Amino acid sequence: MLSTKPFCARRPQPGLERGIAALPYDVLTREQAVRLASGHPDSILHVTRPEIAFPEAIPLADGVVQAAARKHYRQLIKRGRLVADNSPCYYLYEQQLGAHRQRGIVGLFHVDDYRHGIVRRHESTRRDKERERTGLLRAVGAQPGLVFLACRSNSALAGLLDNLSDLPWLYDFEAPDGACHRVLDIPDVESVAQAMATVPVAYIADGHHRAAAAAGVAGKESEDDQVSPASWFPAALFPADSLKVFGYHRCVRTLGNLDPNAFLRAIRERFQLSVADPVSPVTAGVIRLLMTDGCWDMQPLPSLATGGSAADSLDVAVLQNHLLQPLLGIDDPREDPNIEFVGGSHAHEEMMQRLQTGQCVAAFMMAPVPVEQMMNVADQGGSMPPKSTWFEPKLLEGLLIHDREDKP
Repeated sequence: MLSTKPFCARRPQPGLERGIAALPYDVLTREQAVRLASGHPDSILHVTRPEIAFPEAIPLADGVVQAAARKHYRQLIKRGRLVADNSPCYYLYEQQLGAHRQRGIVGLFHVDDYRHGIVRRHESTRRDKERERTGLLRAVGAQPGLVFLACRSNSALAGLLDNLSDLPWLYDFEAPDGACHRVLDIPDVESVAQAMATVPVAYIADGHHRAAAAAGVAGKESEDDQVSPASWFPAALFPADSLKVFGYHRCVRTLGNLDPNAFLRAIRERFQLSVADPVSPVTAGVIRLLMTDGCWDMQPLPSLATGGSAADSLDVAVLQNHLLQPLLGIDDPREDPNIEFVGGSHAHEEMMQRLQTGQCVAAFMMAPVPVEQMMNVADQGGSMPPKSTWFEPKLLEGLLIHDREDKP
């Protein structure tokens, strides 16, 4: 079972949340982070993306940059912009985007559950990004963002979430992503703890590098340590059947040494192509190819061996293993400059704009990976290609902060 506990979150003084909370650091480009932080001197982006205040040549790992992040965070506390609850709580985090609403419980989770597979991952992380984020978290002394966890249907947790509807919100506001974010403290920690104890396994939906960095901060000495704040990381746990998942798509900047006609001929050796309507929904088992002169649906030919594991059968894996790698030489999509990722509810418009402006020469759209399939991959110990799932709305950073330097 999961090891969880309540905590005294550092959080914005009510009324200041719009100027402090921000979208997650890893869904923003540098330019987007600069724009969102502009005019908001208290924004948590000055903690999670402190490099935006420095020349681009200075990396996040630089000690001066990390010291600036710590200074900004500690100044937010000193100036009363961030406050802490007097007694440990769990928190209800509700998000609503249009007609879709999802609710989760925020608390602290033990790093050893992550290490031992009780909190399960479905993606591999980059060691350099782990080290980069670990260094920042150590310097700041706090974790401003939440790991986004999912769990299979659970009547005890569902009942708890349903019964928390009539209490006043600490925060209720619309963020730049257009979603409403609502937070409520739950002083009845025993009821929450009992419900959480019925959840056998949790799955990382979003925030693999946050979880890995938390384990890095804890170090090897955290085994069975229930006291040290470094042994715990903040996360929000949502029932999987309440989540909205979108496709995570790919754009490529060049076709390498292939011209468009040669590229299409090479694809036809592996996939059946049929002309498609670019705005119609993409179904599972189909990969949509968008180019400036046409739109096609791609289905693997029967002779194409796509693998038998839950991970190998994913559309994103088929695309990577049978097109991006062999035709375009994209061996590691995490690092290859020829590929970019686009996710979310407005992905189609974004990809069309990139094609029309010449930012990419081809784009690939895929149906969303069902949450159940994501959990199956994790259960098998498999690893999905990076950027396989896009969950929306995103959990905001700076709303519920785990400060390791506060007293337990």
